Amino acid sequence: MFKMIANLIVSTFRHGEEDARDEIDEILREFGDPSPQCYLTKISGIVFAHSTIDPFEVSLKLRNLVRSEPWKIHYILRVLPLEIILPATLENILNASNKLRQKINDNESFRITIEKRHTSMSSSTILTKVASVFANKVSLKRPDWIVLIEIVGDVAGISILRPDHIFSSVLEKRNNAI
Repeated sequence: MFKMIANLIVSTFRHGEEDARDEIDEILREFGDPSPQCYLTKISGIVFAHSTIDPFEVSLKLRNLVRSEPWKIHYILRVLPLEIILPATLENILNASNKLRQKINDNESFRITIEKRHTSMSSSTILTKVASVFANKVSLKRPDWIVLIEIVGDVAGISILRPDHIFSSVLEKRNNAI
């Protein structure tokens, strides 16, 4: 039975997983989550987290935190909100994408981003199958929406999000440098 509970993927430096886990835990508590759950994975540089705070709100709060206190984030490189997490099968990924597709209006563009680690699933097969769910225009450079498919071993996380829902501490610090 599948028991993974997460709504955030946190990336960090190789071998920085424990520090990133502690950092995201502390920050989520500061944001008002009394008991976030943070999990180390078998993959170097990747931590899963679950917060009672909406994962898209976490991205916004992290962006605001970097603007006001950039020194507070040392180990977190990127945070990706997840809407659905499930066993990594093509059928599950297709069903989840189909379930979330109504977020994108007919006149809006999208792109599919697939990031996979420790899996033999074919990116091109996933891309072809998931793209068939959408009738919208594709825009690789400036999409209105990103269909994000994150596969970590036997776990897949799916989201349909705006480009600014992806938090990158490096980009935020660079964009806010004086």
